[in-house]
Amino acid sequence: MVSHYIKLALRSIISQGHQSLISAIGLSVALSCSILILLYIQYELSYDRFHKNADHIYRVVQRQPNNSYMGKNLFAVTAGPLKEALVNEIPEILNSTKCKLQIHTLENNSSLFTESGFLYTDPDFLKIFSFPVILGDPAKTLSEPFNLIITKEMASKYFGDEDPLGKTIIADNKYSFTIAGVMENIPDNTHLDFDFITGFETLYSMQGGKENVENWNSNSYITYFQLRENSDPETIKTKLNELNKKYTKNNNFATNSELIPEPLNGIHLGGKINFEPGNNNDIRYIYMISFIGILIILIACFNYMNMATARSYTRGREIGILKVAGCSKRDLVIQFLTESVILSAIGLILAFIIVWLVLPVFSGFTERALRFRMIMEYRTLIRIILLMLIAGLLAGFYPAFYLASFSPLQLINEGFKNRSINKRSGMLRNMLVVLQYIISIVALICTFTLLRQLNFIKKADLGFEKDNIITIRLNDPAIRTNPAVLIRELRADSKIEDITISTNLPVTIGSNSRGRWDGKQEETILAIYKAGIGNNFIDFYDLKIISGRGFSDDFSADTINKFIINQTAAKSIGWDDPVGKRFGYSNDMGIVVGVIEDFHFHSLRLPVEPLALSAVGSKEFRETSFISIKVKPGSLLQVRLFAEKKLKELSPHYINQVSILSDRVDSLYSSDRKLALIFIFSTILAVILTCLGQFSLSSYTTRSRTKEMVIRKVMGSHPSGIMAILTGEMAKWILISIVFAWPVSYLVMNKWLQGFAYHINIGAGVFIASLLITLQISVSAVSYHIIKLSKVNPSEMIRHE
Repeated sequence: MVSHYIKLALRSIISQGHQSLISAIGLSVALSCSILILLYIQYELSYDRFHKNADHIYRVVQRQPNNSYMGKNLFAVTAGPLKEALVNEIPEILNSTKCKLQIHTLENNSSLFTESGFLYTDPDFLKIFSFPVILGDPAKTLSEPFNLIITKEMASKYFGDEDPLGKTIIADNKYSFTIAGVMENIPDNTHLDFDFITGFETLYSMQGGKENVENWNSNSYITYFQLRENSDPETIKTKLNELNKKYTKNNNFATNSELIPEPLNGIHLGGKINFEPGNNNDIRYIYMISFIGILIILIACFNYMNMATARSYTRGREIGILKVAGCSKRDLVIQFLTESVILSAIGLILAFIIVWLVLPVFSGFTERALRFRMIMEYRTLIRIILLMLIAGLLAGFYPAFYLASFSPLQLINEGFKNRSINKRSGMLRNMLVVLQYIISIVALICTFTLLRQLNFIKKADLGFEKDNIITIRLNDPAIRTNPAVLIRELRADSKIEDITISTNLPVTIGSNSRGRWDGKQEETILAIYKAGIGNNFIDFYDLKIISGRGFSDDFSADTINKFIINQTAAKSIGWDDPVGKRFGYSNDMGIVVGVIEDFHFHSLRLPVEPLALSAVGSKEFRETSFISIKVKPGSLLQVRLFAEKKLKELSPHYINQVSILSDRVDSLYSSDRKLALIFIFSTILAVILTCLGQFSLSSYTTRSRTKEMVIRKVMGSHPSGIMAILTGEMAKWILISIVFAWPVSYLVMNKWLQGFAYHINIGAGVFIASLLITLQISVSAVSYHIIKLSKVNPSEMIRHE
């Protein structure tokens, strides 16, 4: 019987020709999109699950209610002594460890590499986490200073096929590390990415002892702990905060903080908090992408349902004869479901081909190591097959029961021309058409709004000059201390208009401290961002001085506790005329010499925060971290190559990073651009699938009204008049659709825009555009069939009818 159902289904699919092809293509596009989304979601959910004790490992994060940094008050770092206190004072904790990531420039055989994955930790780290060490004794290595464990990849990079044990690597041109261990490469799906491990004894030796590195008032370490079996995380949370209050009781700022145990498996999708060691994701994006995949599958299924019920009038007598011959309702249902499942299977085969072609691009876009072989893993393959079956059954469920529900006599005598039957069929088709329109219109409005907001960001006045500027991040200590030599060499290029120095670029200011001023109330806490700038920095970046002055070579004392603050800082403090007022951090007070107009030194997601600028060379900012170069228009590439050449000549032992400032500004919105691309891609798919459905449905509509159209044509009606009648009916369903689609779109996009401190108003334009595009899709679908039928002789139409 199974083979019989399959044979009948295949015959029916083949006989239906182009309509079966359209259904298969629609399902293949939807399935390929869903497979890509499935691979991505599976990968995101796999983060950190390879650790043996993953379910019992937690990270301690800190909430500081009085300290908003980058718009958030959650921090991934805690105090250094917390690790020992956890093990010694909370019995439920089996083990604990802390770590710190740093960047070093490593030298080996005259080759230089800047490595960001340099991890300082303790021996307990490798007891908690499952990072296998294949050579060396990790406990001994991490207990002694300047010993290093490296991954197999780094061993090959620095030493080739040689045995790395006992070899040395120079860091920052002054620290010598001995390779004492080799470990397996770190998996890609981990929130903590590193390639080198050394013990804290190394850090203590570098910075003059443990007492100079760790205390309860300084938060610089990522702390993890492993719970004992059957321990309650909620109990641990209470004990964590009791411990925090115990050791920070003399620090009012720290006492108000809250320590929170965060499950290891939830870190990657827990959103981006301050000082995350890796590029985390947000679970809301997973929900959103999953929802998009479901919508696309639904549109494809709606297309199949529409086409199946629409072409049912051609199968009425076939079904009636089958029933008379003894075919039961159950047999008919199975046959029609078999047809839809086989079509879905054909779509799956096509989907595999599409995924194979698209996956490299998709993998690069998501920045995830997605491979086609992941599909062949049995769990993934089972999920994909289940997805195909669900799509097939969902698409064929209603048509199967609908076609099998009528009496044989009625079907043989009237086919599906009975008014009540057509009414039931038409109601379903109209409902599905409305749902398709709703999905398409919502997708169009969301995409248009995203693109308008990104365009607004691109053209927004940030308050500083960002075009035709090259920046250099300095890693060479000699140049950081004395950049004049490099600046003199750079000025030899006539295409360079101006040069300035700073500790931060206008878009990288990330350090802040609690400000102090005369008359400040003790309970008032105001975090003020800070940076060091060169004397010509304000003119270079075209910042506006509102009152007072900027730093100048004419005032040699500018490097001694002189400050320039922004408008927001003055307003937050409560000063109408800040110039000459005393200001500083902790007990180190100085004088405000100027006030500048606010500029956006963070992304437009955040409001402008209080800012205080000091002169490079002051006590707070002794060294230069960045050199900014303003070049003549059209000279960016040439000057960049020139700067890189000079850096290699003056600083051969260091890799100094050269970039374009406008690219740095754009990178602040990389996640939003990815979101826009996801919506563009999804919208295109939704529109394509909707077009396929409308094309097929309009084919049925024109065929079922052939007699009416012939009569109208004989009576002198022009094809455009007939088309107007049919498109008018479709317009009715589109207007019903916008009643639901517009409010949903507005609520969704208004919520998204609230994530930006500065954003567009949605406006009526995007709603009207979505309506016009949807109308155009419908008109195009109908017009093809109208034009085709208008070229046929009316007598031929009547004979066919």
